[in-house]
Amino acid sequence: STQSTWGTRDVSLKKMLPFSAFSSSVRGLSSVLAARSYSSRPQKLENPEQMVKNLSGWSMTNDGTAINKTFMFKNFKEAFSWMTEVAQEADIHDHHPEWANVYNKVDVRLTTHDAKGLTYLDEKIARFMDSRHTMYDTKQ
Repeated sequence: STQSTWGTRDVSLKKMLPFSAFSSSVRGLSSVLAARSYSSRPQKLENPEQMVKNLSGWSMTNDGTAINKTFMFKNFKEAFSWMTEVAQEADIHDHHPEWANVYNKVDVRLTTHDAKGLTYLDEKIARFMDSRHTMYDTKQ
């Protein structure tokens, strides 16, 4: 056994992960990082007005670079639960909303900063938000 650099506890070499387990983890991580490379960033939509027309309750900002919507919930707990669901989905797509929450109200703004406007990711997250919102009782 060898001495740990973090203290006096012995570390058995037999308990260490085999190199094959480590290298497969690194390969998996590198594929995730490659998927998030700047060369694969989404392109700005040519006709964002059409996208907004196909979304229920969303409005475009005056400069056309973002969309907004206010979501109402029964109470704070439901609003925060919905936000948690959206946050998990946003992490999957590496596309995060700008939002503000006050009790049962969540104001959302979607845009793709890298593209300096709207992309398919904004539509994808908007549709996810809408679909999850229908699962909550919004009667007050």
